[in-house]
Amino acid sequence: MPNPITIHHGSSAKKKSGLRDCPENCSFPIRGLLWDVVEDSGYYLSIQQTDFFGGHMQHIELEADIETDISFTCCEPTVFMVVMIEGFFRFYENDKLLSYAMGGTFYMAYNPASMIQMKASAGKHTVMVFALDSDSLSLAHRVYPEMAVLVEKVRCRSTEVQSLPMCRMSKQTMELWDEIRIASPNLHVRSAELGVSVSKLTQFYHRQLERGDVVKGKISVEIANALTMYIDAKCTSDRDVSRARIAEHIGVPESKIDGFCIFLFGKTLNRHIIDLRMIRASQLLLDESIPVGAVANRVGLSSWSYFYRLFFKYFGCTPLQFRKNNS
Repeated sequence: MPNPITIHHGSSAKKKSGLRDCPENCSFPIRGLLWDVVEDSGYYLSIQQTDFFGGHMQHIELEADIETDISFTCCEPTVFMVVMIEGFFRFYENDKLLSYAMGGTFYMAYNPASMIQMKASAGKHTVMVFALDSDSLSLAHRVYPEMAVLVEKVRCRSTEVQSLPMCRMSKQTMELWDEIRIASPNLHVRSAELGVSVSKLTQFYHRQLERGDVVKGKISVEIANALTMYIDAKCTSDRDVSRARIAEHIGVPESKIDGFCIFLFGKTLNRHIIDLRMIRASQLLLDESIPVGAVANRVGLSSWSYFYRLFFKYFGCTPLQFRKNNS
C-alpha cells in the first residue's frame, strides 16, 4: 500500500533521507529501517516507515522546542490504527479542532482526503501510525463489528473525520509494540510479520472496547474546540483571559478549566497563555513596520519591563536583538 500521508514542512527545513545511523532524538528506533529526518525552526522530526501486508506503517518522533504546527495531506480516505507512545497531538482543519491523541493510548480513526494541521506543545512526541488497505479493513470488519462505521466512511468517501474510543495501552499492547520495533531485514518477512502484528493489535483493541476499557474523562471535541479557539482569539487582545470568562463562554464550571488545559496542552491556563503571547511576539518582531516598543501591548501585556524579562527568558535575547538576528 502506498503511503497515504504527505507531511509538509517550511521552505527553510533541512531534510535528510535514507539515514542508517540512529538520530540523536530517536528514543524508540525500529531495528532494520532507515530514517528520514527534518530539522525546521523549532522542531526536529524523524520518520521510519515501511509497507506491510495489509497497509503502510510510519513511526514518527517529534522533538519540539516550542509550540509546533505541522500540516499533512491525506491523499485518499483512509482508516488508521494510531499508537500514541508519548506526548500529545491535536488535529485541526481550518482552525477547527477535529480530534486529539494522548500518550499511552491507541485507537482507530477514519481520515478523509484532506489537509490537516497537527499541533504539538514543546516536548517529545512519539506515534506509530498504521494505514490499513481496503482488503485488510474488509476482513477485520467481518470480525469486529465496531469497525463498521469506519468501513462505511471509506466506502462513501465521507468528508468527516471519525474516531473510535481511545484505549490505554496494556502490558500486552506494550509487549507487542516492542516486538514491532524489531523489524526483519528481509522485506517479505518484515511485511508478513507487521501484518500479523497489526492483526493482533486490532484484536487487543476490540477486546478492550468490548470490556468498556476505554479512556474516561475525555473532553468532548466540541468543548475542547471552543476552549482552544477562545483562548487563541483572546490571549493577545484581552488582558484578562480569566478562568471565569472562559468557563462562562464554554459552559463548564470554572474549577475544570486548568484541568482541561493540562489535558489539552500539557500545562496550566496561565502557562499556555504566556507561551502563546511569546510565540505571537516573535512573529510580530519579524515585521519591521511594527515598533519594538509596541509589541508588548499587541500581545496583551501592558508592562514593557515584564514583557522584556519574559521574552529574554524564552529566547535568550532582547526583542531588539531578536529582530536584528532574524532580519
